[in-house]
Amino acid sequence: SKIFFTRNLHLYTKPKDIEKKKNNLGIFYATATDTGWSYIEQFPFNNDNYNIAHPALNSTNDILVFSSDMPGGYGGSDLYLCRYINGEWTKPKNLGKKINSEYNEFFPFIHSSGRLYFASDRKNSKGGLDIYFCDKDNNSWTTPLPLDTPFNSSSDDFGIYIDSTFESGFFSSNRNGNDDIFHFLFQYPSFDNCDSMQFPVLCYELYEEHALNNDTTPLEYEWDFGDGTKARGNEVNHCFPEPANYTITLNVINKITNEISYNDAVYDLEIPDIIQPKIDCPDTAIQNIPIQFTGDSDKYPELTNVKYFWNFNDGQKAIGKQVSHTFNKQGLYKVKLVIIGKDKQNKFNTHKVFKWVTILPPK
Repeated sequence: SKIFFTRNLHLYTKPKDIEKKKNNLGIFYATATDTGWSYIEQFPFNNDNYNIAHPALNSTNDILVFSSDMPGGYGGSDLYLCRYINGEWTKPKNLGKKINSEYNEFFPFIHSSGRLYFASDRKNSKGGLDIYFCDKDNNSWTTPLPLDTPFNSSSDDFGIYIDSTFESGFFSSNRNGNDDIFHFLFQYPSFDNCDSMQFPVLCYELYEEHALNNDTTPLEYEWDFGDGTKARGNEVNHCFPEPANYTITLNVINKITNEISYNDAVYDLEIPDIIQPKIDCPDTAIQNIPIQFTGDSDKYPELTNVKYFWNFNDGQKAIGKQVSHTFNKQGLYKVKLVIIGKDKQNKFNTHKVFKWVTILPPK
């Protein structure tokens, strides 16, 4: 195992050198051995002309995010990313203006779910440094959002760490006058009594009992489904685009003139919507490969400040609209989602759903 840390690039010992010489920050790392720590090595992109600091590694130790005021950024200090490929770190890549502001971004942390946390003193913060988070969505980062109270305050709040189950963690703050470390515990809602995901029936077989004899008459049936589409035949199959009320008209068409001879019947079809949260994820996935889970609360437009809580039934939980999770054992898992939001009367509403996910062994 290795430790990555920040320190000054040069360890001056003479007071005059400490006062006069420029001494920026850099990233260093050392490997644990049976007798202690190995020789300390420098991160290859350390530079005397600017700071490189606050290293954060992902769970597989092949992605490093850090903060730097190197030239070419969007603000004071930006977040950069390197990948460890073939025994070397790739050239730092700025995480872009979606994450980096015209101010400063410090203290990144990569959660085991893939979520990125960091501190920033950007506009509209509660004051000083606030803690923000963002997720990966189709290989791009979502817009960073600030953590709620009590994490962010009018003081500096930074340096967050959250365990893999989203149940506890630590962060730093000077809200009490000094830089202190705070411990916190997440309170998850009950995952009992979740409903299975339901899907509206959109596809139907339609037929007319009194079929026309197409061999002796130039007439045929034409179905107008009321959704902008039509089909001809005594018996047709059709899938409607969404739950709604549809008026289906059965007309008799003269095949010679291609005009309506007469209307045979009119049917009203109501396809009710399913009002429940939605889990968007693959039905089947592979062991030890990350899966993206997305929660959907669109069926509850009256709810605000919606929170999403996940239980993967393998001992792991997560919080967020979109999360990444890796199952390390094959099997059938009952993935549960609980959403909680406030209605127009400012009362909390809770809705629950589950979906079965099959995890197969690697090929």
